[in-house]
Amino acid sequence: MKPKSGLIGPDVMMFYAAATQILKAFRQDERGATAIEYAMIGAVISISFVVAVKAIGEHPLPALDLIADALTGGPDPE
Repeated sequence: MKPKSGLIGPDVMMFYAAATQILKAFRQDERGATAIEYAMIGAVISISFVVAVKAIGEHPLPALDLIADALTGGPDPE
């Protein structure tokens, strides 16, 4: 909604025009949205890591050995 120029002075009209241009440019700028998306991805990865470490418990070596065995096809020959 544009203000009527007869009711206000030219300074207010110039301020309104400048504010409208700034808000339009801010609305079209997507750089901040990308940064927020990356921050959210990082947060999800961090939370997943913490949950995984908590699930493994205080002694992670047996669990990590099971994962290594599953990936390589069996236990290492010793």
